[in-house]
Amino acid sequence: MSKEEMREVVQERWEKKLVFLTGNVSVESPNAICTCCDCCCHFLEAVNHYGGKSLLADAHFIVELESEACDNCGKCVKVCNTYAHQLENKKHRYYSERCISCGACVLVCKSQALKMVENPSYQPPRRDFKNLGLKLLPSVIFSGIKAKFSR
Repeated sequence: MSKEEMREVVQERWEKKLVFLTGNVSVESPNAICTCCDCCCHFLEAVNHYGGKSLLADAHFIVELESEACDNCGKCVKVCNTYAHQLENKKHRYYSERCISCGACVLVCKSQALKMVENPSYQPPRRDFKNLGLKLLPSVIFSGIKAKFSR
């Protein structure tokens, strides 16, 4: 696939408000990119229902809300695959602990109340999947146990 073909695929997926997920390893390590929604992605299901967010590395950029600028339109609610945005009594609520920093909400926010800012907790990616797996193992075990007992 050429770079131009890949750009077209990425643009199409952004327009569909899909979440881009990839292994958090160095660019020198073989990797894949998934584009997901919450209706059929098992990883997003784990994030949303079984504490799977602990499996994610801290994002380089995170969503920041400027409450005063928000017009409570609800567009962010419609595109958020992790339910980090909610309308409660017609007022926008942002749950940062649910957010995976995909940026879909920022793209649809016409009032510019949402923006991506650099994450002070960001850590560079692991060298390879073996090192990433060793780091994530405790979280994987905990999420698996939680999923087993909640079904």
